[in-house]
Amino acid sequence: MDMNTGSTNLQVSRIEIQVLRNELIALRDRVASLERQLSNIKQFKSEQCVFCQGSHPIRSCEYFKYLQVTDRWTLAKKLDLCYRCLEKSHHGRYCPQSRKCGVNRCRLTHNELLHDEEKRKNLQKLKATSRVRHSVPSSSESVIDRQPSQIEDLSGIESD
Repeated sequence: MDMNTGSTNLQVSRIEIQVLRNELIALRDRVASLERQLSNIKQFKSEQCVFCQGSHPIRSCEYFKYLQVTDRWTLAKKLDLCYRCLEKSHHGRYCPQSRKCGVNRCRLTHNELLHDEEKRKNLQKLKATSRVRHSVPSSSESVIDRQPSQIEDLSGIESD
């Protein structure tokens, strides 16, 4: 009977060891996650805003957010920022944070603070109209050779 009890205790111990191992793994994952979060917070706090010189990145700057979208674009160009993440260390296709804007299902790859709904609507209309109205000049004629009256004026496209 002692053998059975010893065997049962051994089985319980193995189960307890496995439970403890799983808990240890979960704790290690949690610690790693917390360390990443702390690193992000430190990086966030240590960044200096290139616009107001505050201790935050420009994408969190209330002064930058207060600007009109066209002014944000102008400033981003002037400060030579990546349009995708608004950081200064790289541009476009090299952006590690590159993703689609997402504002109103926008699929362009710019930061959401640079999203200009009116410009996007006009671009969509321009693309739609150019598909319908596009005429290919003959081989002997180029668009440059056409008179201004022969080139369609797309500036009158109405917006929704």
